[in-house]
Amino acid sequence: MRWLIWYDDETTFEGAWKDAPPYGVLFIEDWLSTTKLVHMGADYYLMRDDSIMDFRLKDLHHHLVLGLEPGAIKFGRWASNKVWQRVHSKVFPGEVVGQGQFGANIHTED
Repeated sequence: MRWLIWYDDETTFEGAWKDAPPYGVLFIEDWLSTTKLVHMGADYYLMRDDSIMDFRLKDLHHHLVLGLEPGAIKFGRWASNKVWQRVHSKVFPGEVVGQGQFGANIHTED
């Protein structure tokens, strides 16, 4: 299994999940065989049973009761639009930010 974690300071991490920096997660590329799954927009990300789960604050107590391995949890963070769009363009190369299912067409300039 392979994943790449993108952070709000525009750095990335690829390696053992437990060794990844815990704070500032914007996106996680999760490769299941040859398929890329992207996790984003969550408060918390947890590695359990070789799967990444993303969840909100209201569900944190459930995971704490079940017990957490050291380094199992990572913390999401919101970022400015400018930072989010720059990182988004690296996670989804070739995709226009803001041009999605609702037909929005947002162009950004630095």
